[in-house]
Amino acid sequence: MVRFPVSPSKAEDLRRRMDALGLQEADFAERFFCPNHGRVRKRHAQIAVHLYHEESKTEIRCYRSTSQALNRFLARRMLVRQLEKIRDDHQATSKKRASHIENESTTHHMHRMFVQSFERDIAQPYSIPAQKLLGTGNLPTKLIGIHGEREATPKGTKGNRRSS
Repeated sequence: MVRFPVSPSKAEDLRRRMDALGLQEADFAERFFCPNHGRVRKRHAQIAVHLYHEESKTEIRCYRSTSQALNRFLARRMLVRQLEKIRDDHQATSKKRASHIENESTTHHMHRMFVQSFERDIAQPYSIPAQKLLGTGNLPTKLIGIHGEREATPKGTKGNRRSS
């Protein structure tokens, strides 16, 4: 493995995590670039790192430090984290699918209970007074709306209008 300007424990942790994922240095395509394109720059050093993993189509750009070697280490660590997250998400969805298959009978039971409840409600609907259905019955004498109270008038008659 490449030597990085970090503590041996951090380098060993990265190596262990890469081995757990089955990653080798040859799996990465690495290129360097200057992080501040388009700006006036005093140094033309290519310290930023672009790391690409072909198999997973994952790419990382890192330019946190002014040291190219440290950026290489940080980019690898970021890439390993990204790949671990992808792996964990994949394992979680496969476990969820397996538990869904085991609980299929529970799902069918819940569906059956819902259908029975729905059919019961349709077969015995709530009672609605005939006055509301037919639109008959006593009309309110006063209406209260946005503009306050006013007299309710049947359609076709003139109400109390202000004369101007």
